[in-house]
Amino acid sequence: MGLINDGVNSLTRYVKNNYLDGARQDAFDLFLGVYKVDPSAPSPFVTEAVSVKVYLYPLALIVCLIMALLSVLRFKLVSALVYFVLTYVITQMILQSGQEFVGRPKLSGAALNKRVRRSVAADQPPSIKKDD
Repeated sequence: MGLINDGVNSLTRYVKNNYLDGARQDAFDLFLGVYKVDPSAPSPFVTEAVSVKVYLYPLALIVCLIMALLSVLRFKLVSALVYFVLTYVITQMILQSGQEFVGRPKLSGAALNKRVRRSVAADQPPSIKKDD
């Protein structure tokens, strides 16, 4: 039972850290003063439209997994094989376009790194250390 709980905890932590942590990191950056708001600059939260595959690929993966498991339970082995192959193909498609699925912080990046380098050059203590 402990092994299953560890697996569930690890999977939960992985999903939260890779897909749901970007907004939390933005909040930390704002609260701690790492990101300084510049009223004349465009908003960093304006993003391009999200691709449809961000919604369709996971949905198709879940449907194929459910259908594969139901086929196995009903002893429809050919159908199960087809659904497992589809599951594999969809998983590969998700892995190939994985960067679109990750929830990155919007306040960090090139602008933030440039601001930190400028403060270091001006002999001010840096507000953040970023490893590139």
